[in-house]
Amino acid sequence: MSLIKTVIKRPVAVLMCVMSVLVLGLVSLINMPVELMPDMDLPMVAVVTSYPGAGPQEVEDLVTSKIESAVGTTAGLKTIQSQSSEGMSMVYLELEFGTDMSNTLVEMREKVDRVKAMLPDEADAPMVMQLRLDEMPIVMLSVATNDTNTDLLYLVNEGIKPEFESVAGVASVEAAGGTSKEIRVELDNNMLVKYNLSASSIASAISGADVNIPAGSIKYDDRKLFLRGQFDFTSIKQIEELPLTLPAGGVIKVADVAKVYEANKEITSISRLNGKDNITLSITKQQDANTVTVSREIIKKMEKLKAANPDLEFSMVMDQGKMITDSIVSVIEALLSGAALAVLVLWLFLGNLKASAIIAVSIPFSLVMTFVAMFFTGIDVNVISLGGLVVGVGMMVDNSIVVLESIFKCREQNMDFKQAAFEGARVVVGAVIASTLTTVVVFLPIVFMKGFTAEIFGQAGLTISFSLLASLISAITIVPCVYARLKPEEKTDTPFARFFKKVENTYAKIIDAALRHRIRVAAAAVACMVVGVALLPSIGGELMPSMDQGQYTVNIKMEKGKGLEAADEKLRYVESLVAQLEDIDHYSASIAGSASIMGGSAGQTTIKVYMKDDRKVSTKQSAEKLRELTAGITDCEVKVNVADSMVSMGGGGNQISLNITGTDVDQLETTTADLEKMMSTVKGVYKTESSVSIGQPEARIEVDSLKAAAYNMTPAYVISSVSTAINGKKASTMRSDGTEKDIYVRYPKGTYDDFKKLEAINITSPSGAAIPLVSVAKIVYDDGPVAIERMDSQYYYSVTAWFNNNDAQSIMTEFNKKLSTYAMPYGITAKFGGNAEMQTEAFADLGIALVVAALLVFMVMAAQFESMKFSVVVMISVPFSLSGALFSLFLTGIKISMPALIGMIVLVGIVVNNAIVLIDWVNQLREKGLAVHDALVQAGKSRLRPIFMTTLTTVLGLLPLSLGIGQGGQLMQPMAVVTMGGLIISTLLTLIVVPVFYMMFENRTQKKLAKKQKRLEKKLAKINAPANI
Repeated sequence: MSLIKTVIKRPVAVLMCVMSVLVLGLVSLINMPVELMPDMDLPMVAVVTSYPGAGPQEVEDLVTSKIESAVGTTAGLKTIQSQSSEGMSMVYLELEFGTDMSNTLVEMREKVDRVKAMLPDEADAPMVMQLRLDEMPIVMLSVATNDTNTDLLYLVNEGIKPEFESVAGVASVEAAGGTSKEIRVELDNNMLVKYNLSASSIASAISGADVNIPAGSIKYDDRKLFLRGQFDFTSIKQIEELPLTLPAGGVIKVADVAKVYEANKEITSISRLNGKDNITLSITKQQDANTVTVSREIIKKMEKLKAANPDLEFSMVMDQGKMITDSIVSVIEALLSGAALAVLVLWLFLGNLKASAIIAVSIPFSLVMTFVAMFFTGIDVNVISLGGLVVGVGMMVDNSIVVLESIFKCREQNMDFKQAAFEGARVVVGAVIASTLTTVVVFLPIVFMKGFTAEIFGQAGLTISFSLLASLISAITIVPCVYARLKPEEKTDTPFARFFKKVENTYAKIIDAALRHRIRVAAAAVACMVVGVALLPSIGGELMPSMDQGQYTVNIKMEKGKGLEAADEKLRYVESLVAQLEDIDHYSASIAGSASIMGGSAGQTTIKVYMKDDRKVSTKQSAEKLRELTAGITDCEVKVNVADSMVSMGGGGNQISLNITGTDVDQLETTTADLEKMMSTVKGVYKTESSVSIGQPEARIEVDSLKAAAYNMTPAYVISSVSTAINGKKASTMRSDGTEKDIYVRYPKGTYDDFKKLEAINITSPSGAAIPLVSVAKIVYDDGPVAIERMDSQYYYSVTAWFNNNDAQSIMTEFNKKLSTYAMPYGITAKFGGNAEMQTEAFADLGIALVVAALLVFMVMAAQFESMKFSVVVMISVPFSLSGALFSLFLTGIKISMPALIGMIVLVGIVVNNAIVLIDWVNQLREKGLAVHDALVQAGKSRLRPIFMTTLTTVLGLLPLSLGIGQGGQLMQPMAVVTMGGLIISTLLTLIVVPVFYMMFENRTQKKLAKKQKRLEKKLAKINAPANI
């Protein structure tokens, strides 16, 4: 209490403290990084190994299986998955949250290094890397030109790309699309046969002529010179005149067997923006860089490059910095709007601007103090942390309202301003500390949890806790200090004050009637709670709410074996459909040239659609329209998926995945087909798809090693010769005019492009003899696997189901009922994974956190009241608040999600606050001699206004966020709706039901005491009976 006296006596010192906090807070805010979501240290590692030319089965046998064995014993390993595809091995490891990733990466690299020697010589060294969300591009730019003579790809790689790489905070810049020039040595097959030469021998001759090797050192006068042998190709004529030694003797020139000219490289990837060919630059940031800052610097650099290169067209395709800024701005707008509404409520109830200002000052002080705490605890400014502040902004004034209301009550007793300030704060300081602690302790289970839940919402819990602790400091220091200085008088003659006086009188009559009909009131309250719980199956659930980011993706899956030209034809047709849609800002189309560790595959055909900011059509509506337009397309499968950052973290989307694992591939395929058919019969499922697919058509060359040896050839020599004949071979590079161009030795296009021509290939033996391929090998036409996938060392397939209702849990429940009647083959297991698995785990964790939070709140109240009985009475408001939360979700059509469950945990901490204030005042009145009934009525009447004020400031503070306006608002909307609905219902019930249960408990206690007293009197009567005879 000496603290309250001190702040009242020393207002200047208080002012200086407040100003220092404001300065420190602003400095903290300026230096805090701004991101969309909290920085997540995902415990996921990928081991990627390239094995050019190898099929999926070879990759699995020679690479993937060895890496799996090496890393399979890593400490903390949860799941290991692998994918073996053509030329690529990818092994994904998911570890337990909380694993020390730095040490784990070191351990894994050491294990992988030990198996390098066991891998094929042709395989590249495995790359071990942690998967992080910040490795995704933050900016995508388009570079195009109308000048067909410009080597755009070379210009971008040599001039544009380095400029962006020099921007502070940029980690990498990747270019996609376009084609560069090459020097083509186009072979004449007839002349090669005439001179007994092969494509490999021509390539070797060109490669051998391009040398740059050290040759020792020599003396020149008194100096020592290093000697180097060097020859570079600088012109096409040099290549044409390069001498070739014939096997039978004699020398000819390259020009005698080939035509040498400059040409475009064969196109392996495609990139377009709004139907125009371009090069797309994907820019990623450094791990510790600020996305918004880096994005702004990239835009500045782009503007400079535009001015310096007027012939080039620069366009912004995707800017995550803008998306983050828009999301943060929407949350800040909700924060400011909520604060303004809270201040309006204060003015309405208090009728005095000075009094309203005293409480309103708690908001900026608490916000700034929260920013200081966020800065020193390493919390970023993001949608989640700011969402926590929005939730807390309405509660920031609760403590101040209770303190100021108490001060006004003391002022009514004719105390002077300083005495009223001290006595009013002293009387309720215990209650406001207890109410603050009950709210803060509910977040302890979340903060100390591990896993996805803690990574996402731990920051929200901390920010709410920081803001409430700051508001507590403000309530017991600034409020009494400023009150004693400003000396506001409560106005009781305003129209609203007179109206609320009638409300208080009416409430007194209602509570009086309720106390006289306790059983009926209690039964009605319990019935309301039961109805709320009964709504649960109708509400549905999802891991995270979707965010309308104004983007969606179109994936085109071609039939197996279709080439680039066929894919491009379909891509252009779908692009023309996209161009017809309403409110489309721009769209980018691409065909990938190589696989990606983030799940993309070589040849993946994609269109990314970006909608206008001021769109009239929603993203989902536009995507659905495109689904209708593409429904009739044949020879390929078109999927339209709405983009959502939550999906990349396991969130949003009405789909679930079933993983089927086993060791027998044939049996696994059959079971997967059965389960896919079973899934399609589940009510609400409108589409299913399995990962079982027809194999990629392939022609295998099976070399007879004995026949090949007869011609002094090995199987590897034969296959290498065939590869050179079909694909050509890079022989060297030519350097001229400051540019470098690859020299490729190739046959003319179409020479060996079909099955029959392949059989006609002649292999030139080391002795120069032309040996028909069919003499040493046979060619087998078959379907090979597209990719081989394994999970925890077992083969696995997946069945994905799309559903159109709200509840993934009901889909899984019905499927499991059907699955229980299915005769599952021995060794085959099926379980839900992906979003469904994460949702189950997250909901279970939050359910435990909810129970622990309620227990902690009970402990805080028991310590405050020194009574288990009164703590139980106060806790009665918790189940009623949760039923109110379910009512609010049902009425708004919002699903139960992680933010909604976090909102329920918040409710546990805040709904008891009103009951604490009420019961604390009842106990004080009873200590003054009032009867239970009279104390409840009088306490309810006198505490009605602060309870209404605290409830309305919290509810209205959350109102802007509950509307779900803006991207950030959509994410935190369920949390706001749950908190608002639960608080409104619990407040109404607290004012009536808590007093009823209080009196029921107290009557029961009095009855027990009366019975005990009677028993004691009887015993005393028996003891005293003989003495009276």
